[in-house]
Parts: sequence; structure tokens; C-alpha cells
Amino acid sequence: MVHDIHHVVSGYDTDWRGELEIAAWELSSGGCGWYLLYWIDRMVFMSLGLLFCPKRTIRAFERGREHRNSFDRDPEDLLTSDFDELKRRSLRIAG
Repeated sequence: MVHDIHHVVSGYDTDWRGELEIAAWELSSGGCGWYLLYWIDRMVFMSLGLLFCPKRTIRAFERGREHRNSFDRDPEDLLTSDFDELKRRSLRIAG
């Protein structure tokens, strides 16, 4: 569910290229928290992105370094969050 929210707030598509891009974005925007399988999945997808669409993947990784994802939030809390607040939080400059 958190991954799907990331698609919405980051604007990456849900096609295969978008999945490769969002993997890079999620890794560089804070990682995957305690979700070990997600860390593995995201690293595999980012590796595929570097192989099949390197420019887009690198651009997504660089963009993610300036953002914060929502893997550190309680998924139930995300369901009741305001969309604009989620977008502001995810797309704010890290720091």
C-alpha cells in the first residue's frame, strides 16, 4: 500500500519503466524501513532499471535524494492522511 501511495505522490507511472524508476526513488528517498523483502525487491528492480533504462533510473534516484518517502509511517495512518499533506511530506526537500 505504501508503495502505491508513492506512485501517486511522486508521479511515476505503473508501467514497467515506472516500476523501475520508483524503485530507485524509494531507495534514495529514505529506503524501505524494516521491510527486508522490500529492500531486496527494490534493489533488484533498481538494478534492472540501470540495465534497461539507465538515464531514467539515475534521474529517479537523484530526484529521490531530495525527497522523503512514507515507509517510516504507519500504513493505517496513511489511509487517513490528507493527500496534499502526503504529497508535501514526500516531496519536501530532505534535511
